[in-house]
Amino acid sequence: WLSTVVKLDPKTGQTWEYATHTKNARPYGIEVDFDGNIWFAMVGSEHVGKLGPKSGTITEYKTPTPKSGPRRLTIDPQGLIWYAEWDAHKIGYINPKTLEQKEFVPPSHPKAGTYAIASDGAGVIYVAEFISNQVSRFEPKTGKWTEWPMPLRRSRVRNIVVDPKGFVWYADNGNSKLVRLE
Repeated sequence: WLSTVVKLDPKTGQTWEYATHTKNARPYGIEVDFDGNIWFAMVGSEHVGKLGPKSGTITEYKTPTPKSGPRRLTIDPQGLIWYAEWDAHKIGYINPKTLEQKEFVPPSHPKAGTYAIASDGAGVIYVAEFISNQVSRFEPKTGKWTEWPMPLRRSRVRNIVVDPKGFVWYADNGNSKLVRLE
């Protein structure tokens, strides 16, 4: 099964398809970097992809952990592309300038289910942990993790964002709630 990234011109209906090099890649989370490149997680693999919008070229970057299943992305204020590794239960980043990659293991490993990831304005990373039913905070400068177990059973935290004022929001999919961390 071939995975593609599709570009659509809404005025004409014309489409262009760009094939990933990895079969069954299943493009999932998506972000646009400061230079306009389109980054996407490839949950069916161990790759993060980058589409050059002008050239149509897709470049794939293999994560350090095989079969990691990157699911969602965020970009921190330094421009690092962070990814949540669903199958590896870790988080990591790729530096688009140097291509350096690093991974970090949350305290709930190997049962985290790192589903989604968000960065605040200071570069602090927040992680929605679907399987461990919690939200975690990772401070890259110190390596410190803080975890908040969800108060309701079966919360199933799937999505997480940080708003412009720095408030962390997550979707409690299991209980049909939108929650703001205080």
